[in-house]
Amino acid sequence: MLLLFLAGALTLSGAPCCSIEVHVANASSQPLAGALVRTGAIESRTDLQGDAILRVDAPGPHTVEASHPGFQTLRQTVEATPERAVHVELLLPAARIESVTVEGASPDAPESATLAPLSAEQIKALPLDPPTVKDALPLVPGVVRTPEGRLSISGSPEYRSTLMVNALDTTDPATGQFGATVPIDSVASLNVFRSPFLAEYGRFTAAVVVVDTKRGGEKWHAELNDPTPELRLRSGHIRGVRGFTPRLSFSGPLVRHRLYLFQSAEYRLNKLPVFSLPFPENETWRESWNSHTQLDYVGASQVLTATVHLVPQKVKFEGLDFYNPRPATPDFRGREFHAGLTDRLTLGKAVLESAVAASEFLGRTWPQGTGELQLTPVENLGNYFFQQQRRARGYQWRESYSFTRGAHSLRIGGEAIHSTLTGVMQASPFSIAAGGRTISRVTFLNAPPFAVSDWESGFYAQDHWQVKPAFAVDYGLRADWQRLTGTLGLAPRLALSWAPFGDNNTVLRTGFGWFYDRVPLVAGAFPAYPTRIVDGTLLENQTGSRDAAGPLVFGPDRPGNFAPRSRTGSAQIEHRFGETVRLRANYMESHSRGLLVVAPAVDAMTLAGNGRSVYRQFEVVSRIVPRKGQELFASYTRSSGRANINDLVQYLGNTPPAVIRPDVYATADLDTPHRILVWGVIPLNDRTRIAPLFEYRMGRPYSALDAAQQYAGPPHGRRFPPFLSLDYRIARDIHVRKHAVQISFSMFNATNHWNPDTVRLNIADPQFAEFLGQHKRRFRLDFDFLF
Repeated sequence: MLLLFLAGALTLSGAPCCSIEVHVANASSQPLAGALVRTGAIESRTDLQGDAILRVDAPGPHTVEASHPGFQTLRQTVEATPERAVHVELLLPAARIESVTVEGASPDAPESATLAPLSAEQIKALPLDPPTVKDALPLVPGVVRTPEGRLSISGSPEYRSTLMVNALDTTDPATGQFGATVPIDSVASLNVFRSPFLAEYGRFTAAVVVVDTKRGGEKWHAELNDPTPELRLRSGHIRGVRGFTPRLSFSGPLVRHRLYLFQSAEYRLNKLPVFSLPFPENETWRESWNSHTQLDYVGASQVLTATVHLVPQKVKFEGLDFYNPRPATPDFRGREFHAGLTDRLTLGKAVLESAVAASEFLGRTWPQGTGELQLTPVENLGNYFFQQQRRARGYQWRESYSFTRGAHSLRIGGEAIHSTLTGVMQASPFSIAAGGRTISRVTFLNAPPFAVSDWESGFYAQDHWQVKPAFAVDYGLRADWQRLTGTLGLAPRLALSWAPFGDNNTVLRTGFGWFYDRVPLVAGAFPAYPTRIVDGTLLENQTGSRDAAGPLVFGPDRPGNFAPRSRTGSAQIEHRFGETVRLRANYMESHSRGLLVVAPAVDAMTLAGNGRSVYRQFEVVSRIVPRKGQELFASYTRSSGRANINDLVQYLGNTPPAVIRPDVYATADLDTPHRILVWGVIPLNDRTRIAPLFEYRMGRPYSALDAAQQYAGPPHGRRFPPFLSLDYRIARDIHVRKHAVQISFSMFNATNHWNPDTVRLNIADPQFAEFLGQHKRRFRLDFDFLF
């Protein structure tokens, strides 16, 4: 009020006539202190509450611009009047930055385990040059990807995490997995939150992957990346094409200052070699189109964003490996579709955000032939045993309302999600043999087509309380309900941030929260899965109930009332050494219960909710920027994880394994006790730069099997050799008038370190414990065109 009074007094005395009150916050409505706001030659900076006042000389339209390091610049046109101050609220999305930012040196960031956000420009500069978000995730500490393509985030399978693109959930409602993600050229920022203590995040027990996509700018821009195929070289000779992944993106204004377009499209043909099999029968073929379209309308007090993501794809010889040659593998064909519309409306000092989305996942899996599959200690013979066809659809509606009251920034919201799954599955007999004799034979009773539908809802309220300039508290409560399980979970969250020395160079953060996961629709379809008959014994598909419910779980005591949940806490210290070095140390511990597992019993195959896991992680992350344009990102992660190993999606996904062994609580499937990750971008001159990527990690665990394909010793009691790889990319820009051509040379596994991806794990194999599949040193030459 005092500020408004002073503004009015200045108006009466002939000073500037009108005031524009500006509030600047991030995409989660957390205030951004120190943001630069301006209109014309008039500028100011926001205070600790994210507020600033611009005083203009004349009434009428004025374009207000807000910018902050690490965030995109936004503009909004408002009508200034002498009668009253005009309020404008600007929520800045994460920037399309060209450097790594170890998130948040200010004490108002509650996400205590936020990892370094990545941008498309950073990711494309590295030797891997991943085409999609999913391919780029292993660049983040705590995320590991196997040669088979499986992701582990915070020691947990992929389906226990959620993928958010522009604040909308894009995971497959059938399996909970990420599927085909958006092209990397469309990414403005990529972040992984392993303990987001904000109540707005839900439907996960491991992590949240948050992707913000690019908006078109005021000038038209186009890029053509990787337009030439990668040739296959063997013994110094060219043997066809190994891959072809051209990517085209263009963006610009359809209506200046109002309507913007961003379009990214990728064609992908990869022939992925399995080095433990002989050429040329050792390649999995993957082919897909990946298109992302975004339209943004920017009005005086409203921003509308519409996106469409379409991915048709097919895979030939899925799951090809040493034990499964081409005849024993299936083929897969699928299509993914996402469409979303988001409306962000400024109402005085508040922001109302509404979003609707629809998605569809189609998938079909079938074998190479009709021969009976036979599992032996050294090779699987015949054809894959399983085929399925399914369609999953999801519809979601999200609402949130954000406003400030003094030192409090409050946000309330909710969501409703409807999903369906239809399909049919059939399985053929298979046998287990060794030494020329059959040990066991499994047949099936196939069920008719199935249909499952579900409703989910979530509601939350959270508050960011700036108690003092150097001390902030975030607290909130979330409620999640799922009709499929009939359970309601309450999830309180609390996080503290403190800059003890007042200069924000040192920040301490800690937090604790409850998290509840959604149960994927394949759990509801479990009774319709083919029923196994093992050596004449019928194992009926039975659905169990959850384990003993905690104090914050409510619902009926009946089969299928699952409630996967976790309790996670973390503590973190971050220090900035001038403008050159940022160093962060973080400890996180997560205990999960109620996880879904599939396991055989005496006369049944049971889907139960009694799984559990424990994950502990200590991590040190640093970002070094010696001078402008140079940066180096380094991390060390020490972790340990134990879990029930028969997780749901492993056996109910697109290509389930033939043998289901007893469930065991043991070392987690992708446990990685030690991992060092170093990468960066180093300019050699104005047009040339080198980007190294170094990774060292302990080998992943594996289990020894006997002739009957059962565990021979403790599950996951053995490990692969340590993995070590040094890759680098040298790129040079050649300018032709206003355009540029970028030529790059990449080297992979430059030290030619022994990195096997396969082991002979059956004790009945005379060559038991022999490692195979060395990824030898190789190189690649790329061309990119910038328009």
